[in-house]
Amino acid sequence: MKIDLKAMEYGELMQHAEDVLKMVRYRAYGEGYAQGRFDEQMDAVYMRKPEKSAQERRDEIVEQAKADIAKLAPNGVIKRPIGECDAEFIVNRNKRTVVVLIKGRYSGRVYVKGIAKAAPDDCFNVHIGKAIALHRALGIEVPDEYLNAPQPTEVRVGDVVAYRGVYKTIDYATVVADGEPTGDGRAALTSIAVKRAKIIDDSRTEVGE
Repeated sequence: MKIDLKAMEYGELMQHAEDVLKMVRYRAYGEGYAQGRFDEQMDAVYMRKPEKSAQERRDEIVEQAKADIAKLAPNGVIKRPIGECDAEFIVNRNKRTVVVLIKGRYSGRVYVKGIAKAAPDDCFNVHIGKAIALHRALGIEVPDEYLNAPQPTEVRVGDVVAYRGVYKTIDYATVVADGEPTGDGRAALTSIAVKRAKIIDDSRTEVGE
């Protein structure tokens, strides 16, 4: 319906103008809110940070374990009410265990020990094992991420892998860079054996990892 503004009295014109302004503000608010919601949804879909991969998460946990060891036993020394003690780590890669002995610095007496053992299907990592054993020896709750660290998905130089050999036996090899000598328990990073292998130890202590 077309409104005849000329036929309106002054008071009617003022009321009409006020009604028009209210509607303009209402529409502007509604459209602005809708646009804001739309922008927020787009940001949530396209601007959010991608989730970390299992390998990235494991790398973080290993670094956290190293930091914990350095904090709890700096340079292998632990301060206790009875005096300074040495933290002696015993690593058995065949049994996939790490034991820490908290020993008196001068007496050599073992006051307490902590043990960590990798589950049969888990990849062994000496750093995570040391951190778990140290927490247990000191009576500190073991962080859940150490006990449930994701398995590695990326083979790297220094990893120990298990693969099916020529005679269908399970063979083991330490991964070396392409171009380095292989054989005698060593396999090149891009070899077929490594590509089909399972990582069983990603400690990489020999390569400074």
